[in-house]
Amino acid sequence: MPYVFIVLFLVGCNSLPAGDVSNLQQASPRPRRGQVILLRGWRGLYSAGVDQLATELQQQGVAASVYRETQWPAIADALIAHRPAEPLVLIGFSYGADNAIALSRKLGTAGVPVPLLITIDPLTPPDVPPNVAICRNFYRTNGGLDVFPFFRGVPLKADKTDATKLDNIRLQDHPDLDSPGLGHRTIAASPKVHRAIVDRVLQTCPPR
Repeated sequence: MPYVFIVLFLVGCNSLPAGDVSNLQQASPRPRRGQVILLRGWRGLYSAGVDQLATELQQQGVAASVYRETQWPAIADALIAHRPAEPLVLIGFSYGADNAIALSRKLGTAGVPVPLLITIDPLTPPDVPPNVAICRNFYRTNGGLDVFPFFRGVPLKADKTDATKLDNIRLQDHPDLDSPGLGHRTIAASPKVHRAIVDRVLQTCPPR
């Protein structure tokens, strides 16, 4: 019987829709320059806040689109084909954060720069490649449960510290960002984290 519940749980995940990769283009018609690509967590788990963050960015005049974490190879191919003419921002949560780093590396092999990469609670991340100019990693450790990769976030490392400005932001060290009871299940929907991310994205995506 427990296996039945596990199967139903897994099937119930990933109810959030896939993004349309064909919408990716060289430049955005929105009031602000650039485009933001957001990757949800594994099968969309705990990821409704990622969609909400995209909505908040769109309300600020930024072109922002959300994708499943497994779409990153297709996104990379589309961006390499179109060669973005405006600032590119990648945002990922959980395994989507890990994949946003992988996406950045694939873009780097084709000479596509990533001005800003933002990760939220990455789980088993690779190192950040040197084509990423700025990386801000918002994460929260979780005490004894840190042995389980799906209960916490971790700090990142960069290939080249002279190429990438990497900020590992552990929320417990920033009372202005932390909240009581905040954890991996809720961090992607945190209003405080959203405000910090939106503010940083607006610096990278200026008005036209």
